[in-house]
Formats: sequence, C-alpha cells, structure tokens
Amino acid sequence: MTKRDRILLIGGVLFVMVGALTRLIPHRSSPELQAVQAQGDSVVAAIERFRSVLGQPPRTLEELTPTYLVTVPSPPWGTRAWRFTRWIGDSVLPQEGSTGSLVPDYTLAVSSGAMSDSIFYYSSRLKKWALDQ
Repeated sequence: MTKRDRILLIGGVLFVMVGALTRLIPHRSSPELQAVQAQGDSVVAAIERFRSVLGQPPRTLEELTPTYLVTVPSPPWGTRAWRFTRWIGDSVLPQEGSTGSLVPDYTLAVSSGAMSDSIFYYSSRLKKWALDQ
C-alpha cells in the first residue's frame, strides 16, 4: 500500500466516522426532539401546576402522580428517562430535606446516551428548551 493509498484510506475512515457522529447528534428542530419537547411540555405543565399549589416544584417527578399526571411519560428519544434536578442559584438541592425560603428552579432533561452525549433540557429559569451538544 502506497503512502497515497494510506492517506486516502484514513481520510475515508474519518469521513465515515464524522458522518456517523453527526447522525447521533440531533438538530434542535429534528422530529425526535420535537417529540421529546411535546412529551416534556406535559411534564413541565404538571410541575408548574404543582408549584402553583404548593409553592415550589416537586422533589421528584413521582410526586406529580396521580394528582398532576396519571403517570410520568418516558421521553421518546435517547435514554428514554428524564433527569429532573432542582436548583437554587448555582447549587443542586438534595432530593430530600428543606429548601429554605428560596423557591428553586429546575431542569428537566434527557440524554442521547450516545458517544456525543447530547442533552436536551427544559430550564425553568430560562423558560425554554435547549440542546447541549
């Protein structure tokens, strides 16, 4: 194999790898993430109803059932499991225990579970969905 052949082979392999990785990273407007957002919007609405009644978001998504959601739906993409985190300022709150007098923010997220590990999430502070790649 000549030096030119090796360079072409390596270039071809890199081209295929880059193409494969770009398929693992969804675009913000992809049908997969639109479906996650639609499913997530129902969870966010339940969290906000919970917060309006009790003054703060739940400690876990399971606290939403059965009053605010019949069941917590699984996201139709990635790991197919929500990650729910409550925050005050830049600090993560423990799942149990007192939160003090401040009302926490939260994120609702799902990870791609792929090598690129894209995370699609809703931020209550920003009041919108975002994609970190």
